[in-house]
Amino acid sequence: MRARPSTTVAWVVLVGLMVGCGSPEPAPDDRAVVASPSTDVSAEGDRCVTEFDPDRDYFPAKADVRHARGFSISYHKHYKVLRTHPPQDQGGGTDVIVLLQCGTPAPPLRGDLAGAPVVEIPARTGAANEDLSLTRMRVLGLVDRVVGMGSAGVFDPSLRARWSSGAAVEIGASFHGPPRFEVLLEVMPDVTFLSTASLARAEGLRRARSVGLGAAASVSWVEPTLLGQAEWLHQVAAFFNAEEVANERLAAIEARYGALESAVGASGRRPLV
Repeated sequence: MRARPSTTVAWVVLVGLMVGCGSPEPAPDDRAVVASPSTDVSAEGDRCVTEFDPDRDYFPAKADVRHARGFSISYHKHYKVLRTHPPQDQGGGTDVIVLLQCGTPAPPLRGDLAGAPVVEIPARTGAANEDLSLTRMRVLGLVDRVVGMGSAGVFDPSLRARWSSGAAVEIGASFHGPPRFEVLLEVMPDVTFLSTASLARAEGLRRARSVGLGAAASVSWVEPTLLGQAEWLHQVAAFFNAEEVANERLAAIEARYGALESAVGASGRRPLV
C-alpha cells in the first residue's frame, strides 16, 4: 500500500485555503442555493419535483472539475453520475453512484451503472468520518446539515459547536475500518462521506450501503496537487445541488492560490524545511 502523498503541511495549507474562502455562517445567498427541499422545484433545482418534465435540465449549475483526477461527475438532466476512480498507482478501481433528483424516475441501471447505489438528492443531512469532508460542507454553507462527524476534535469552531450542542454525533474517525454503524443508523444521514485507503479496502463503504445508508468514498488524498484536492468540494456539493456555490468558492481558492504561487515564485530566497 502506497503512503498517502499529502503531508501535514499540505493538508494545513489546503484547509487554510478552503476556510479562507468561506465564512463561519453561510451568507443569505448561499442558504438560498442550498435551501431545504420542499414540494416544488426552484430554478436552481434544489427542491423535489412534483411534475416531472423529461426534457427539462434540473441541474443548470454544473461542476467545473479541471484539476482533480480521482473523481468525475456527469449530468443527465434529472440525475447525476458520480464516478470515483483513483489512478492505478493509488489503488485504482471505480465506484459509481447515481444521484437522483427527488421526485423523478430512476434511470435504467445498465452498463457501468448496473448495481450502482441510487441516492436521492438534494441531501438534507450529511456525516463524515474525517475533517476535510466536514470542512467542505462548512465552506458550502452546510454546517446546519452536519449530523455526524469523525470525532469531537474537529478543528473548525462552527463544526465543533455543532457537536457540543448535541446536533451532531461522533461516528468514529478511521482511514481503514468502518464507522460506528449503531450511531449512524440512529441519525440516518442522507449521505455519509467515508475516508478510505483504497476502493479495494472500502469495507466501511460497502457495509454502510448494505444497511441502507447513502455513502460516498472520500479519497481526495490521491490528488498530487492542492488544487486537485480542493476540487473535491464538488464531490460534496453534488449531493446537495450546491454546484453554483462550489464553483464560486473554488474560483476564489484558485485565485488565492495563484497569488500565493506568484509571490513565492518572485522570491529569490527559498528556505527549505
